[in-house]
Amino acid sequence: MATTTAAAHGPGTAAGATTTGATGRWGRDRLLWWLAAGVVLVGVSVWTVLRRTQHFLQADGVQQSVMSVQDVDLFFWGQNRFFAFTSVLAQPFADPDVNLFVCLLVNALAFHVLLLLLAWMGVRAVTGSRDRWATAVLFGGLLAGAHLLIAPVRLHILALESQPYSLSWSMALGSFLLWKRRSPWALGAAVLLVGPAAGLNPSVVLVVAFLAVVEMVRRRQWVRWLVLGAVWLAWLAVWQVLSARFGGTAGPIPDAEQRYFAFDLPQFLRDTPLSLGAVTGAFRPLPLVLLAVVSGLAVLALAPARRAALLQRLALAGVFCALYWAVFTGNPWVAVNGYPVRYFYPVVLFLVVLAVVPVVALAVGLVRPEGVLRPGLVPARLTRGGSARAGRAGTAPGSRGPLPRAVPLVGAAGVLVVALAGPLVPPERADVLTGVRATGDFVQENDVTFLAGYYWDMWPLLHETLDAGRDATYVTGFKSGGDPVGYRAAFERELAEGDGPPLAVCVNEDLAFCLTYLDFWTQAGWRPTGETCPVPGTTPQLGSPPVRQCLVLEYAGAV
Repeated sequence: MATTTAAAHGPGTAAGATTTGATGRWGRDRLLWWLAAGVVLVGVSVWTVLRRTQHFLQADGVQQSVMSVQDVDLFFWGQNRFFAFTSVLAQPFADPDVNLFVCLLVNALAFHVLLLLLAWMGVRAVTGSRDRWATAVLFGGLLAGAHLLIAPVRLHILALESQPYSLSWSMALGSFLLWKRRSPWALGAAVLLVGPAAGLNPSVVLVVAFLAVVEMVRRRQWVRWLVLGAVWLAWLAVWQVLSARFGGTAGPIPDAEQRYFAFDLPQFLRDTPLSLGAVTGAFRPLPLVLLAVVSGLAVLALAPARRAALLQRLALAGVFCALYWAVFTGNPWVAVNGYPVRYFYPVVLFLVVLAVVPVVALAVGLVRPEGVLRPGLVPARLTRGGSARAGRAGTAPGSRGPLPRAVPLVGAAGVLVVALAGPLVPPERADVLTGVRATGDFVQENDVTFLAGYYWDMWPLLHETLDAGRDATYVTGFKSGGDPVGYRAAFERELAEGDGPPLAVCVNEDLAFCLTYLDFWTQAGWRPTGETCPVPGTTPQLGSPPVRQCLVLEYAGAV
């Protein structure tokens, strides 16, 4: 019947109908794939925000949000780097609690999108194919591995805090992948992505340069990748101009010397243990050791061809990460900051990849062993769709292993659930915010407009007081900034109201420090009233303030 129908309509019509149907199914499958990926990304990101914020949120993360609510500078902290991309995205949300959640969610999404990009880029080397199922398995493995292996406090720094690394790396790799395509829209999108990536974190040019050199050597596409290099140089030049025009931390006390692009060989030799400690300290030791052992055994179980392809890609990534680690170990600015783990972001992710991908390759081989597992690993009686001989060899086309296709995904989901198990707490109930809540209530009840004092208390305190409006209160302290006109307008508004002098609080700092910043941002003439306010509670991530006090100050007139 089918043959008769095809003959009646002609071979062209039958083929066309078949092609149209296949194309339609392919389009629907692709749409479902992206919808599923989006649901997973959003779901895991929301879960991460609610699970990893309570005990680890601190002033740096809060400041990204209060800056978004009150005044969005071009650069984060008013510095000459770190384009305030997340703050710009969240700026329409005036409610400080909603804004904080949006900022954290954007950062979490960027982290998990980066894992998806890494899965897409490496799936062929890991599994031998680029189909969606294999990509989903690798993505699930990286997702579970990152949350299982990285210590919670370090995961918060890498995935949720105000650091620009996840966003910049996602955009940089996205621009690289788009540049590999031929269509004009892809090339245009790649050029646009380079802009914020370079502004967020200029160091990502290193990974793009490394990947471009690899592509030039492999594919002999010299002009194509040199043009991309020119695009990066052009955007970096644009950001240099913008930083010279709009960068710099305003304030009465000059900032420390910023040597971002230097390399000090004696420092590298001396401080190597510190940088290695920062990297290894990012992980939970027991899960890392156990998974490393399993990965080593998984590598031995792979077919020689698959093992060679996998190890070749891992070696290339390892070379890049070793060079990256060396550059940042010898960087004076990293040393000034005490070698925090954030500066070694790609090295930490590489170790996650190194521990996870052999296990994923083994799991794919147990589902679909052809050309993946070494001969004889899967007994003939456990394979389906192949001959006994093919089953013994594990290389029969279309042969299936002892595991159903869903098992690797279910396993990854199970590991993820275990790694993220625990209470879900919204960001507004984070320790750093509840610790300053009594001080914030005092500020609002007593019409205090200016907040001065210890850096790690000021930004959480500002968050607690901005629910009265975007310009209800202003911080005058280390790294305070924003629009100077806003500070002056708030000060003059308080003077004009006539219901008493403008008020300020000095929290956990010496009085002289508070007066220095108040005089700079408003006008000289502040003095203590003798009244005190609730001292913020202590939380581990805030460190030890210079003093434990909360003083109320008033403006007594120009001096």
